[in-house]
Amino acid sequence: MSNSESILDSFTIRDTLNPKVWETPDEPKKAKMKPKVKKALMKIANEFIEYLGEDVFVEDITLTGSLANLNWSDYSDFDLHVIVDFEKYGKQEEVYKELFNLKKQLFNEKHDIKIFGYDVELYAQSSEEKHESTGVYSVMDNEWISVPQKKKVELDKKMLEDKVQNWTEKIESAIADLKDENLEVGKKKLQTLKDKLKEYRQSGLEKEGELSYENLTFKFLRRNGMIEKLFNTFNNYVDKELSIEQSLTESLKIYLEQVIDINTLLGKGSFNKSEFSKPNKSDIDGLTVFGESKFLNDLKAIAEENKTFKYDKGRIQYQREVEFIQKALQFLGFSLPKWGVDGKYGPETQNAATSFQKSVGINQDGIMDGFDLRYLVGMLVLKGFTDKDLATIETKKEIDTSNIDDKNFYEKLLTQLGAPVTSENMKFMYAWRQAEGKGGRYNPFNTTWKLPGSTRMNSHGVQNYQSLEDGLVATVKTLRNPRYSCIVNGLKNDIGASQISQCTSLETWGTGDLVAKVVNSYERGASPKIKDLA
Repeated sequence: MSNSESILDSFTIRDTLNPKVWETPDEPKKAKMKPKVKKALMKIANEFIEYLGEDVFVEDITLTGSLANLNWSDYSDFDLHVIVDFEKYGKQEEVYKELFNLKKQLFNEKHDIKIFGYDVELYAQSSEEKHESTGVYSVMDNEWISVPQKKKVELDKKMLEDKVQNWTEKIESAIADLKDENLEVGKKKLQTLKDKLKEYRQSGLEKEGELSYENLTFKFLRRNGMIEKLFNTFNNYVDKELSIEQSLTESLKIYLEQVIDINTLLGKGSFNKSEFSKPNKSDIDGLTVFGESKFLNDLKAIAEENKTFKYDKGRIQYQREVEFIQKALQFLGFSLPKWGVDGKYGPETQNAATSFQKSVGINQDGIMDGFDLRYLVGMLVLKGFTDKDLATIETKKEIDTSNIDDKNFYEKLLTQLGAPVTSENMKFMYAWRQAEGKGGRYNPFNTTWKLPGSTRMNSHGVQNYQSLEDGLVATVKTLRNPRYSCIVNGLKNDIGASQISQCTSLETWGTGDLVAKVVNSYERGASPKIKDLA
C-alpha cells in the first residue's frame, strides 16, 4: 500500500473507540477513560503546566482528536489540551497566548512522550475557543464534554485527493518563490499561507466538524509531511531575521565589541569580531545605538559610572539606580516575587543578579558593578527591549511576607488567599501540613513552584526554599491556580475543615484523602502535630 493510500485508509470510521484507551469502547456515550491512561495524561499535563512557568489559570484538561473519536488509526496521537482562561491576564492576554504557544512548541520538541505507541501532543487552549467537533473528553473531570457520534460517512477519496493536491501545489510554489524574495517579504508570504490554511481548516470544522473535507485535507497534509515542510521553512526565515547579523545595527555591534566580551555573551561562533574595526573612546561616547529608549540610555550611564551594587546585611538603603537594575532583571526573566522594584539591593535582588550572571557566564557573586551592568545593557538590547516594555514589569511586591515566622505562617497564608483566620480554617491548615509529612525546607505543603535559588527536594519536583518568605510566596502562587479553587473557595467561605478535606483538588495536589483522615483524628480528640517549617 502506498503512503497516500495508507493515509486515505486512516480516515475510515470505526465501530468502536480505541480499546487501549477506553473502557466499554463499543458504547461511546458510556465509555470512561481507562484509569492508567487518565493517570498518565494528568501527570503529563501537570508537567506541561509546570513548564509554562507562570500563574496559569487552568480550567480543564481535555483530550480531543481521533483518539477521542471513532476515526482513530496508526496516525493518531493524544491531543491533550490544557484549557486556560487567558482573560485573567487582562491587557497582557495576547502576550501570554503567544508565550504559551511558543512554550508548547518547545515542550513538544523537547519531549518524545508516547502512550501505547501514540505520541502525546500538548496544547494551551483558550477557554473561549469553541469545541467544533464531537469527541471532547475532560481528563480532569473524567467525563465527556462532547460525546463522539456513531455515523457512517462515505468519503469521496477523489475529491479529497484533489483538495490535497491543490494545497500541496500552493505550498510548493510559495517555497520555490522565496529564493527571489527578501527576508521580510518571504516571511509575510509564508505567514499568509499559514493563516489561509488555518482558516480553511477552521471553516470546515465549524460547518461539518471533524470529518469535513477541509479538516481531512489538513490532516492529510500533516501526515504526508507538507505541514511540517511549510512550518520549517517559515521558522528558518524567522531564525534568519532574528540572527545577530540581521538584528543588530552596526553601531550596536561596535558598542558590544568595545565594552563586553561578545563571544561570552552570545556563545562561540555567534559573532565574527574580525569583521569590525576597533573603535576609539570618542566613537563610543558619540554612539546613539539605543535610539529613543530613555531607560536604556539611563542604564548605560549608570554602567559607565562604574559604581558597585551589592547586598550588605543590616538596614538596606534605597538607591534610585537599583530600581533600573531590578527592572532590567525582571524584563530578562529574573523575577523579584517578594519585594518587586523597591530600590533596595537585598538578598532577593542579589539572587536574581547571581542567576543573571550565571546565564551569561560571568563571575557569579551577586554583585553588580560597571562590568556586569554593561552585560545587562547588552542583553536588554539583544532581547529587543523598548520603553514600552516598562509597563509589563511588575514594580510592586506581589505578596506581603513581612514579619513572618513559624507560628504565623498559616495565618499569613490564609490572609494572602483572602480567607478568614478561623478555628476551622486553621484546623484544615494543620491537618494538611501533617498529612504532607516531611516537607521541603520552608515548604510545609510540598509545593513544586520554582523560585530563584530554590532546589529540588525529590524526583516529584518538591522544592527547598531559602526562607520562610519564599515558602509563603510559592504556596500562595500555587494555590491561586484555578485547579485548587475548591480548596481556596472553601477557606474563603469557611465551610469547615472536614468539608474542605473532601476537595478533589487535594488529589490533584497529590495528598489525596490523607487530609480527611487527619481531620477525623482531630475530631476524635487528637492534637495537631506541627513541626518548625525550617
